[in-house]
Amino acid sequence: MLNHLLSKRFFINISLFILSLVLIAGINVPVASCQEGKQTLTQAQALYTAGKYKQAFKTLDKAIKKGVLTDAEQGSAHVLMANCQEQRKKAPEAKYYFKQALEKKIELPETTAAKAASSEYRSLENAEKAYSDRKFDDSKRILETLLQEPLYKLDRIEPLFLLGKVYVNLKDNKNAKNNFWEVLKIDNNYAPDPATMTSEEYDIFNDTKKEFNTFWNKVKRTPGKLVHNKWTYITAGALVGTGVIIYLLVSDGDDDLPKPPDFPR
Repeated sequence: MLNHLLSKRFFINISLFILSLVLIAGINVPVASCQEGKQTLTQAQALYTAGKYKQAFKTLDKAIKKGVLTDAEQGSAHVLMANCQEQRKKAPEAKYYFKQALEKKIELPETTAAKAASSEYRSLENAEKAYSDRKFDDSKRILETLLQEPLYKLDRIEPLFLLGKVYVNLKDNKNAKNNFWEVLKIDNNYAPDPATMTSEEYDIFNDTKKEFNTFWNKVKRTPGKLVHNKWTYITAGALVGTGVIIYLLVSDGDDDLPKPPDFPR
């Protein structure tokens, strides 16, 4: 009986100890993350004020990827990142980050890029509404106009993808696949939510992705030379005779690159 009571008391003590550790971890980790997020924003703002826009941008980008910012802090960070890029004369990228802030319901400053971002954001919303209302010609018109604007590469994904879906509903599968292909050129891992697509849209996107992956695997296996910050075409062996062209690109990850040439289909 005594041994049983001691064992029971030991089990209770151990359980309380483990529970204490869980509670401490649950309290301290978010507090630490919250403090780090605020410190990061303060540091980035100081760098921005000092005219160190590139450094401020990278500080915030790193913090977002690390996941130390709350949703509200991410919205503020996106505004500051946009301001940095606007100061660096990178308007398309600035607009992209202003739109990310709009997603977080953050008020934008009265700058040229911010006003353009707000207008383009509303255009995409209008195109989405027209698509939902099955007014596909209207959605197509809005999206084609939007895509004529100087958009950052990541900013092109949503309108291109939506335009692809619009073309599916207009029974123009060729243009639908062309737009889905353009999406995959920007992000070859792009994976839309099937719940947001009809079965026909989903099937055509997947067919396009299979074709793109087949092509991309050939690119990765093809030897050739790389040219820093430039697109170039390369050929190898028998490919020269058949006229097949493969495009490769390398970048230092900071400066914008020229618009890529069209991939061969």
